[in-house]
Amino acid sequence: MSIPGERPDRRGLVAHLDEIISVIAPDGTVLSVNRDSAGGPSEADGRDSRSWVHPDDQQVVTQAFLDLLADPSRTTLTVVRVQQEGQPYRWMETTGVNRVADPEVGGLVFVSRDVHERVLLTRAAERSLAAQRLVADLGVRMLLDHSLENGLGEVLSRTAALLEAPHVGLLERDADRRLRVTRWCGADPLPDGHVLSRGTGPSVPELRARGVVATADAPLQAPEGALGQLVACWTDEHEFDDVQRQLLQGVANVLSGARQRERRENEAVVRAMHDPLTGLPTRPLLQDRLDHALLRARRGGGHVGVLLVDLDRFKEVNDRFGHAAGDVVLTELGARLAGHVRPGDTAARLGGDEFVVLCEDVEGDDAVLELAERLRRVFAEPFAVDGVGRLVLSGSVGWACSATTGHDGAALLHTADRAMYRDKRQRSG
Repeated sequence: MSIPGERPDRRGLVAHLDEIISVIAPDGTVLSVNRDSAGGPSEADGRDSRSWVHPDDQQVVTQAFLDLLADPSRTTLTVVRVQQEGQPYRWMETTGVNRVADPEVGGLVFVSRDVHERVLLTRAAERSLAAQRLVADLGVRMLLDHSLENGLGEVLSRTAALLEAPHVGLLERDADRRLRVTRWCGADPLPDGHVLSRGTGPSVPELRARGVVATADAPLQAPEGALGQLVACWTDEHEFDDVQRQLLQGVANVLSGARQRERRENEAVVRAMHDPLTGLPTRPLLQDRLDHALLRARRGGGHVGVLLVDLDRFKEVNDRFGHAAGDVVLTELGARLAGHVRPGDTAARLGGDEFVVLCEDVEGDDAVLELAERLRRVFAEPFAVDGVGRLVLSGSVGWACSATTGHDGAALLHTADRAMYRDKRQRSG
């Protein structure tokens, strides 16, 4: 029992407890605390209670303080970072009650327990789970979306948020094996297509100019080697932990898988649209280009020409010298045709020994006829076939122009086909 007029001695109540117990006056000053940084008793009178609390957590503590003053029957619970004398901040769980009216106490009582390791473990588990969810979500998204670029900005943004990194960028290697920016997320982003001067470390001038002092990267692995890197950058010293490392590599793996799948699909489309022997476009791609050429001609007032080329007596080559010799002739003919057309025109193989040349933006029939005469000369040079020698062949050419047939693809091809067979009959007659 205290003597009236004397200040209550609280140290005997709390000095031997493991918890840190502080008594705070209604004006926020510390009346007493049972342990100092060394673990011994301390009155700590007159100090501002907020001086112990991390600046980012002071609003939480202030609100708890106000809640207790407003409702003396209330109990508060907070988890904030607290710094004892000369020590790093640690997470403390604090329960608060109002004992201002109690003459033995005369203030708000806060009982704090060190939960630093528990908080770190919990946060690590939460971050790990969030990282796993992000990687799984991205994996599903990349499977459903046929273009990596469509959702790439969001992928990098979400990764940056989980890593608490101001910058996250996807770098891919170009044909010269240089790291080139595909997309950059962050303030003052590096432009798409930018080639980094060297590596991805904080000493790279482009990154140093953006205040980067710490970086981490994960390779985009593929069977043929690394396709590039996913890089995260921080503008302060940063300790890159296992959870962040797993997240960065997990996202990199998803992006690498998406890019490889995209390339396989593109290659499959190219194979489907190009002749495997000559490498020239096949009928579906030719038809698509013909349709677009006619559409542009209708809008712009130009004309489109089509030429069909067919080898004479090609069956005799296969029958006499074998299909391997025939393939050599077809490959060489395809290369010659592609070399004789104008830039922007298309040489294609329709099948067998039949080829077609699509000419866009021609002036009229005379221009197509001139090209037809030029194509006849592709047969003047003999075809050299290993084990056979030099084969002298001829070819038939038929042509048509939209100036005569109108802007109809089927009519163009039909007219050119009939002209080619007329030429073949005349040459064999």
